[in-house]
Amino acid sequence: IDFQGNKLLTTAGETLSYDKLILAVGSVSNKFGWPGQALEGVHGLYHLQDLEAMERHSPGLEQAVIVGGGLIGVEMAEMFHSRKIAVTFLVRESDFWSNILPPEESAMVSRHLREHHIDLRTGVEMKEILPDETGKKCGAVVTSQGNTIPCGYVGLTVGVSPNIGFLKNTPLETNRGILVDEYLQTNIPNVFAIGDCAELRQPSPGRRAIEAVWYTGRMMGETVAYNVLNALQ
Repeated sequence: IDFQGNKLLTTAGETLSYDKLILAVGSVSNKFGWPGQALEGVHGLYHLQDLEAMERHSPGLEQAVIVGGGLIGVEMAEMFHSRKIAVTFLVRESDFWSNILPPEESAMVSRHLREHHIDLRTGVEMKEILPDETGKKCGAVVTSQGNTIPCGYVGLTVGVSPNIGFLKNTPLETNRGILVDEYLQTNIPNVFAIGDCAELRQPSPGRRAIEAVWYTGRMMGETVAYNVLNALQ
């Protein structure tokens, strides 16, 4: 982005001019530098390409390991389970989503997962991903306890981070995300940011600076539309 010239430069070599720019560039799946995380068969569940990877690897798949105990993780577990693929679910907390849910509800969800034959292992983290005999695909996961779990697919569902890598070292002010005010305006007057990539400078009481959830993104879209249209009048 050429913020001074109000232009977008695309990878296809195109140049697009703008009067107002709304950045809704989303987020990317977190990866924490695990050995083996670049192997084939290791994916998050964030965009269409991740879903296509699940489809591509599902035929003949016997065992999947999912790392991370949030909503995306349990959705991925459900999708594999519906195809009769065995799932081991590694959750570092004492019960599923225990950092969000009340203890009773968290324990109830954990029981429900196990009753449906999901191999839920709480208080366990992944240490590394081992390759198979080809050296290119994932073949097993080693846990923090030293246990080895053979698998043909590893789902990384340990949260997301704002997709702002390409905006570093530009005039746009960023922190963990793109910094915006209550009008969703950045430090550049004609540039706004919404959704997963936006970080509020002063969030309202009880709210987080970054809220990577769909209903916040919807509200931000409506808010920024009003602000941009009013600015153009």
